Amino acid sequence: MNRLVVGVLSAGLLTAGMCASAEPFRDGDCVVFLGDSITHGGHFHEYLDYFYATRFPDRTVEMWNSGWSGSMASYQRGEGIFEEDVVRLKPTVVSTMYGMNDCWLGHWPRTGETDRNRKLRAVAQEKYAESMTNLFARIAATGARQVVMIPSPYDEWSLEDGRPSDSLNTGVAQCADQMRGWARRYGFPSVDLQKVLTDLIVAQTAKNPEYRLYTHEGGVGERIHPGPAGHLVIAYHYLKMQGADGRMEAVTHDAGGRPSAKFTALEKSLPFPLDSNELREGASLVPFGEDFNREILRVANLAEGRYFVLIDGESVGDWTAGELAEGVNLADNPRTPQFRQASCAAALNARNWSWQGRLRTLLVGKRKGRVCELDEKGLAERRDLEARIAAGRAEFRAAVKPVPHTFEVIPAKTVYVNGFESPTVDLCEFNLGKRDESAYTPETICTTEKERHSGRRAGDRRED
Repeated sequence: MNRLVVGVLSAGLLTAGMCASAEPFRDGDCVVFLGDSITHGGHFHEYLDYFYATRFPDRTVEMWNSGWSGSMASYQRGEGIFEEDVVRLKPTVVSTMYGMNDCWLGHWPRTGETDRNRKLRAVAQEKYAESMTNLFARIAATGARQVVMIPSPYDEWSLEDGRPSDSLNTGVAQCADQMRGWARRYGFPSVDLQKVLTDLIVAQTAKNPEYRLYTHEGGVGERIHPGPAGHLVIAYHYLKMQGADGRMEAVTHDAGGRPSAKFTALEKSLPFPLDSNELREGASLVPFGEDFNREILRVANLAEGRYFVLIDGESVGDWTAGELAEGVNLADNPRTPQFRQASCAAALNARNWSWQGRLRTLLVGKRKGRVCELDEKGLAERRDLEARIAAGRAEFRAAVKPVPHTFEVIPAKTVYVNGFESPTVDLCEFNLGKRDESAYTPETICTTEKERHSGRRAGDRRED
């Protein structure tokens, strides 16, 4: 057994029940996500970062992408690599996901079985066990809390041109079984992506045999890397594992029996903006909205009737007095200024994580068993990216701070337009049909929201 592992075990740093319960990230946490290309080029950490920044604005949680495309757990034993990817960041939490490459997919049968492949697959599992045990010990020696992500499946169920894939998930599933064992043995909180994504893909392909959850840059034939929808599903299960509280404080008001209301409210957090088809798809696959995206407006004791709700003078929808008394969810309403602010902040966060991805590509691009030695150009690029990430985080943190909004509830009349009932505002200049909802994208709303809340034009800042 490796000296480090023996030392860690004897010191009691890696023992059964060490981290027996999952918990949300704490204020001051530095979280490192360690893994292969699913981490390096993924989005789940970006979505977790956004969720924590908006839902827990009183906490400062710093998250880092330490993924390495094409890597295995054994690569972390290279000279200086663990120090570069983990130790220098001084993490309080390290989340690991390895297994897809570790099972040596190339030695699983495609056209036929051989004794050589069987032997090599056994060697791969042994090497995986040794490398992960060593990695757990090295992380424990840093004092960081540990979370394990049971490796996601190889998609062998979706049909392509009417044909299924080779049965290659068996090797990944063996790695997943080992990871489950370690999670039980050491008490690590775990997210079982092998199970939840397998169940999801099997259920979806039963309805549509050509359904694809894995639509990464690999394009057609992609069976390893989840697309944005899949990464939102991963983030959802990570938050569920942590027992994170996804509730936003409801905005409530008592109209006192009157037929209208006007009040100002400062909410404590922003919604999670599902502002792309991919994110909406991901949210439809799990109860993301029900569990983590509820921005409830509740107005009690309105006179009977139908009402328009205006926020900062803009109509965001119409509901009955009964619906408003029960509470309406505004989180996924692109007409609200809260959604637009959230979408702008999410775009800033996505840009920051793209810089992290570029930094990772720079740092791991020429690794051959040891840390890369960057030339002057590479060092300058590293300094530039690290400066951008630091400044971008500060800008993102400022962008997610909620601001006060004025809510108005005014009665709506019912008129007939082309033979159909249509509510309209009485004596009001608002034209609900004139607003193009395609305009509610990060690219088009950031300037408006940043001017409104900071008095500074987004165009004054470089966006490259």
